[in-house]
Amino acid sequence: MKRLLLPLALSIAWVAYSWSQDPAPQPVDKSAPQATKSPYEKITIEEILDKSEDLELVRLSGEIIKKLKCSTYLFRDETGEIRIQIDNQDIPDKGLLFNTPAIIHGDVEPATIYRPVRVEADKIRYFF
Repeated sequence: MKRLLLPLALSIAWVAYSWSQDPAPQPVDKSAPQATKSPYEKITIEEILDKSEDLELVRLSGEIIKKLKCSTYLFRDETGEIRIQIDNQDIPDKGLLFNTPAIIHGDVEPATIYRPVRVEADKIRYFF
């Protein structure tokens, strides 16, 4: 009996010691939403045309209407139309879908004497 008591006591002590070394898991508060703020501000085309600043990050909801030239397209929402610049590497794998609801993340490029205000697209997402 004494032979079993010593190994049993040692194993209990070892388990207790190993448990005391692990920190207790911290409870996660799931009631509080953990929203991360996007650097892209949701904005309408009308607001861009009224007050556009260089390198302003914007998020537009609307649809791509047509191709104007090389990498310039016409984008429309419920407040108006604006030109968007889409580089080949920013085109989604499915290609560009015209007249389909889309979200454009990009930055505003102010008007110059050669072209009107436009948005340079960084990311395009379609939603169906």
